[in-house]
Amino acid sequence: ELNVLHKNIIKERSVYNIDDYFYFNKELLDFYKSLKGRYKVVMFTSGVLQEHPQVKEKLQGIFDEIFSSQYLNLPKTKPVSYTTICQKLNIIVGNAVFIDDSNKNINAANQAGLQTVLYTGNEVMDEVKALL
Repeated sequence: ELNVLHKNIIKERSVYNIDDYFYFNKELLDFYKSLKGRYKVVMFTSGVLQEHPQVKEKLQGIFDEIFSSQYLNLPKTKPVSYTTICQKLNIIVGNAVFIDDSNKNINAANQAGLQTVLYTGNEVMDEVKALL
């Protein structure tokens, strides 16, 4: 998991170049950015990697909001987490599309009533477009 790797690196050194350890999927980020203005584009993450200054810079202008399960004490494996975030965003649960690479998180979001897409690669962008 990315957040675990980030924590381990921070233990060794307080400052590091994010590009030495992480790859950012530019095609996927550009896709999310293309949705801005027509849809709320939100990230729901497990940890705090998004707080790293270089990550913040790369994500700037892409997401309307970023929610951390760690900060909110809302596990991504629990349906209530998704309904809570939809309430915070003032959106109807059934209108939300959730993309994740974890079956456990996808199942929880499905149970909450969200439309879901299991991320297996960038080809899922067509599946997401079909749901919008």
